[in-house]
Amino acid sequence: MVLNLKNWLNDKLISPIQMLIKQGITANKLALTISLGICVGLFPIIGCTTIICTILAIYFRLNMVIIQVINYLMYPLQLITIVPFILLGNVVLGVDNPVDFSNFIHLFKEDLVNTLVLFKEALIAALIGWLIAMPLFGLITYGMAYFFLQKLIK
Repeated sequence: MVLNLKNWLNDKLISPIQMLIKQGITANKLALTISLGICVGLFPIIGCTTIICTILAIYFRLNMVIIQVINYLMYPLQLITIVPFILLGNVVLGVDNPVDFSNFIHLFKEDLVNTLVLFKEALIAALIGWLIAMPLFGLITYGMAYFFLQKLIK
Protein backbone atom coordinates (compact mmCIF):
# COMPACT_ATOMS: atom_id res chain seq x y z
CA MET A 1 0.00 0.00 0.00
CA VAL A 2 2.78 2.45 0.92
CA LEU A 3 4.70 1.48 -2.23
CA ASN A 4 1.63 2.17 -4.39
CA LEU A 5 1.17 5.58 -2.78
CA LYS A 6 4.84 6.39 -3.36
CA ASN A 7 4.61 5.33 -7.02
CA TRP A 8 1.39 7.28 -7.48
CA LEU A 9 2.92 10.43 -5.92
CA ASN A 10 5.98 10.06 -8.12
CA ASP A 11 3.95 9.53 -11.31
CA LYS A 12 1.23 12.12 -10.68
CA LEU A 13 3.00 14.85 -8.73
CA ILE A 14 6.78 14.69 -8.55
CA SER A 15 7.57 13.71 -12.14
CA PRO A 16 5.35 16.40 -13.72
CA ILE A 17 6.88 19.06 -11.45
CA GLN A 18 10.39 17.89 -12.31
CA MET A 19 9.53 18.03 -16.02
CA LEU A 20 8.22 21.60 -15.60
CA ILE A 21 11.42 22.69 -13.89
CA LYS A 22 13.71 20.99 -16.41
CA GLN A 23 11.97 22.23 -19.58
CA GLY A 24 13.89 24.79 -21.60
CA ILE A 25 17.19 24.39 -19.78
CA THR A 26 19.64 25.51 -22.44
CA ALA A 27 21.73 28.59 -21.69
CA ASN A 28 19.95 30.52 -24.46
CA LYS A 29 16.42 29.59 -23.37
CA LEU A 30 17.20 30.06 -19.70
CA ALA A 31 18.73 33.50 -20.32
CA LEU A 32 15.66 34.47 -22.35
CA THR A 33 13.42 33.15 -19.57
CA ILE A 34 15.26 35.21 -16.96
CA SER A 35 15.32 38.35 -19.10
CA LEU A 36 11.64 38.18 -20.03
CA GLY A 37 10.67 37.38 -16.44
CA ILE A 38 12.50 40.48 -15.24
CA CYS A 39 11.26 42.78 -18.01
CA VAL A 40 7.64 41.65 -17.86
CA GLY A 41 7.83 41.66 -14.05
CA LEU A 42 8.46 45.41 -14.29
CA PHE A 43 5.40 45.99 -16.51
CA PRO A 44 3.78 49.09 -14.98
CA ILE A 45 0.19 47.87 -15.06
CA ILE A 46 -0.36 45.73 -12.00
CA GLY A 47 -2.18 42.45 -12.47
CA CYS A 48 -1.08 41.70 -16.02
CA THR A 49 2.36 40.17 -15.56
CA THR A 50 1.34 36.60 -14.79
CA ILE A 51 -0.76 36.32 -17.93
CA ILE A 52 1.90 37.97 -20.10
CA CYS A 53 4.64 35.69 -18.73
CA THR A 54 2.44 32.65 -19.31
CA ILE A 55 1.77 33.62 -22.92
CA LEU A 56 5.46 34.32 -23.57
CA ALA A 57 6.55 31.06 -21.93
CA ILE A 58 4.13 29.06 -24.07
CA TYR A 59 4.95 30.94 -27.27
CA PHE A 60 8.74 30.73 -26.90
CA ARG A 61 8.63 27.33 -25.13
CA LEU A 62 10.36 28.68 -22.05
CA ASN A 63 10.45 27.32 -18.53
CA MET A 64 7.09 28.27 -17.01
CA VAL A 65 8.18 27.80 -13.40
CA ILE A 66 11.31 29.93 -13.67
CA ILE A 67 9.65 32.79 -15.59
CA GLN A 68 6.81 33.00 -13.06
CA VAL A 69 9.14 32.84 -10.03
CA ILE A 70 11.24 35.67 -11.46
CA ASN A 71 8.07 37.58 -12.34
CA TYR A 72 6.83 37.33 -8.74
CA LEU A 73 10.23 38.28 -7.35
CA MET A 74 10.05 41.48 -9.39
CA TYR A 75 6.81 42.65 -7.73
CA PRO A 76 8.46 45.06 -5.22
CA LEU A 77 10.54 46.57 -8.03
CA GLN A 78 7.43 46.79 -10.21
CA LEU A 79 5.81 49.04 -7.62
CA ILE A 80 8.96 51.14 -7.26
CA THR A 81 9.47 51.62 -11.01
CA ILE A 82 5.93 52.76 -11.83
CA VAL A 83 6.73 56.37 -10.93
CA PRO A 84 9.96 56.57 -13.00
CA PHE A 85 8.12 55.03 -15.96
CA ILE A 86 5.38 57.65 -15.61
CA LEU A 87 7.97 60.43 -15.52
CA LEU A 88 9.79 59.03 -18.57
CA GLY A 89 6.50 58.68 -20.44
CA ASN A 90 5.56 62.25 -19.51
CA VAL A 91 8.88 63.51 -20.90
CA VAL A 92 8.30 61.64 -24.16
CA LEU A 93 4.71 62.85 -24.42
CA GLY A 94 5.66 66.41 -23.46
CA VAL A 95 3.26 66.44 -20.51
CA ASP A 96 4.07 69.17 -17.99
CA ASN A 97 1.48 68.49 -15.32
CA PRO A 98 2.93 66.01 -12.84
CA VAL A 99 0.80 63.38 -11.18
CA ASP A 100 -0.01 63.82 -7.50
CA PHE A 101 1.61 60.57 -6.39
CA SER A 102 0.51 60.89 -2.75
CA ASN A 103 -3.11 60.92 -3.94
CA PHE A 104 -2.34 58.06 -6.33
CA ILE A 105 -0.97 55.86 -3.54
CA HIS A 106 -3.89 56.69 -1.24
CA LEU A 107 -6.47 55.92 -3.92
CA PHE A 108 -4.54 52.81 -5.02
CA LYS A 109 -4.85 51.36 -1.51
CA GLU A 110 -8.56 52.16 -1.37
CA ASP A 111 -9.89 51.16 -4.80
CA LEU A 112 -7.61 49.72 -7.49
CA VAL A 113 -10.12 49.76 -10.37
CA ASN A 114 -11.23 53.38 -9.91
CA THR A 115 -7.60 54.42 -9.45
CA LEU A 116 -6.73 52.88 -12.80
CA VAL A 117 -9.59 54.78 -14.43
CA LEU A 118 -8.70 58.11 -12.77
CA PHE A 119 -5.02 57.82 -13.61
CA LYS A 120 -5.32 56.34 -17.08
CA GLU A 121 -3.13 59.06 -18.61
CA ALA A 122 -0.43 58.35 -16.04
CA LEU A 123 -0.68 54.63 -16.76
CA ILE A 124 -0.41 55.29 -20.50
CA ALA A 125 2.68 57.40 -19.80
CA ALA A 126 4.07 54.59 -17.62
CA LEU A 127 3.43 52.09 -20.41
CA ILE A 128 5.24 54.33 -22.91
CA GLY A 129 8.14 54.74 -20.47
CA TRP A 130 8.31 50.96 -20.02
CA LEU A 131 8.23 50.40 -23.80
CA ILE A 132 11.14 52.81 -24.22
CA ALA A 133 13.27 51.37 -21.41
CA MET A 134 12.69 47.64 -21.81
CA PRO A 135 14.33 46.85 -25.17
CA LEU A 136 17.75 48.03 -23.98
CA PHE A 137 17.22 46.70 -20.45
CA GLY A 138 16.07 43.36 -21.87
CA LEU A 139 19.16 43.06 -24.04
CA ILE A 140 21.40 43.87 -21.08
CA THR A 141 19.69 41.36 -18.77
CA TYR A 142 19.72 38.71 -21.49
CA GLY A 143 23.43 39.28 -22.18
CA MET A 144 24.34 39.17 -18.50
CA ALA A 145 22.24 36.07 -17.84
CA TYR A 146 23.64 34.29 -20.89
CA PHE A 147 27.21 35.18 -19.92
CA PHE A 148 26.81 33.86 -16.37
CA LEU A 149 24.89 30.76 -17.46
CA GLN A 150 27.60 29.89 -20.00
CA LYS A 151 30.17 30.13 -17.19
CA LEU A 152 27.94 28.12 -14.86
CA ILE A 153 27.31 25.36 -17.40
CA LYS A 154 31.02 24.95 -18.18
